[in-house]
Amino acid sequence: MNIYYNVIETGAESYVECGSEHSSLRTEQDALELVTACRENETSLLMLHADSLSEDFFKQTTGVADQTLRLLSNDRVKTAIVIPDDFTIEGEFNELDVKSLSGDGIGVFDNRIDAERWLIDI
Repeated sequence: MNIYYNVIETGAESYVECGSEHSSLRTEQDALELVTACRENETSLLMLHADSLSEDFFKQTTGVADQTLRLLSNDRVKTAIVIPDDFTIEGEFNELDVKSLSGDGIGVFDNRIDAERWLIDI
């Protein structure tokens, strides 16, 4: 597996958390690895941090974001994406594009606490 992740136990729920600049989500195959990690750890919850998303994720022309989010949604993996306000997005994305990522089972948050609350429905 090329993607680094941790399994976070919250008591009643657990989720897969991916947040390392050392292994970034670059392709649909990487997203598939995260789906597999969720299944292997008996969860359908995933938290992605901005530093785990490649530059290609934020380039509309590559389609990485669309492919990734469609895969996660189709596999019913509830996904929280944490993009802090001070994170610089390089590429063609802007703030409006980031907000548009939210949809069925996908949420975009500026902090980990809100993202975790949404994931586990506190």
